[in-house]
Amino acid sequence: MRHRHACCREHHEPPAADSRCPNRSCPLSRAPDSRRLRICRVGGDRRFCARMAAMGMLPGRELEILRGGEHCLVRLDGGTVSLDRSVSEQILVSTE
Repeated sequence: MRHRHACCREHHEPPAADSRCPNRSCPLSRAPDSRRLRICRVGGDRRFCARMAAMGMLPGRELEILRGGEHCLVRLDGGTVSLDRSVSEQILVSTE
């Protein structure tokens, strides 16, 4: 039996299938700048999820986008984290 990390979902599962993700969720890579957002889902494999969890990127946590674009800059738990587009596309966020 295969177990998934609590924050991970398979790539083929739609965001709406996860009750933490409202219909208006979007990848962090497409979220507007200067907004406080809530992480609702972290995609990717177990290794990716573990790396994000170690950084504090977990469903339910709030973050603020300081700068969007190719290298997204976010504030999380008082620290600043830089994420490239391939990473920020795996993190679904919502304003709700």
